[in-house]
Amino acid sequence: LKKSFSMALEREVISEMDRKRLITRGKKTLGDYFEYYQDRFVPPLDIERFFGYGWSKIYLGTVPLAGKIDRIDLVSSNKVRVVDYKTGQPKSRKDIEGETAQSSGDYKRQLVFYQLLGDLDERFKEEIVELELDFVEQDKKTGKFRKEKFTISNEEVEELKKIIRKVWSDITELKFGRTEEI
Repeated sequence: LKKSFSMALEREVISEMDRKRLITRGKKTLGDYFEYYQDRFVPPLDIERFFGYGWSKIYLGTVPLAGKIDRIDLVSSNKVRVVDYKTGQPKSRKDIEGETAQSSGDYKRQLVFYQLLGDLDERFKEEIVELELDFVEQDKKTGKFRKEKFTISNEEVEELKKIIRKVWSDITELKFGRTEEI
């Protein structure tokens, strides 16, 4: 695990100082994470699964969509859990959902987007029934790891569709917020 992590960092375009810092931090973090969860790992159905690339284009109307999901686990026959790994300090459920002053809800919106990708991809035959954020770093205060599981509602997906269509419309009409004043 640590060797794979180091090899992956070697392929990244970063300074040597940053590479050394990240290798040191990453090896410790991954070691702690592996030690904590080692008896609970299950083989994934898929990892780093691309949606909307190559031959598998995905559209919301005329809007092209694409993304990459970290991990997909089989829950039961044809039903899956999407797992998104996060670095940094674990977030509370309220932070994830955008219910605190310092949170925009971007983490939850990302999960809703993954649900949308799975729903729209005709080549993806499984049904996403659960999405999980898996924080790979321990909470500095408690020393514990944190996972938060979500079920995404149709209403949340429909709201995201509206946002995507609006943003796409603004882009195609060259409406870029602040730049309109220039």
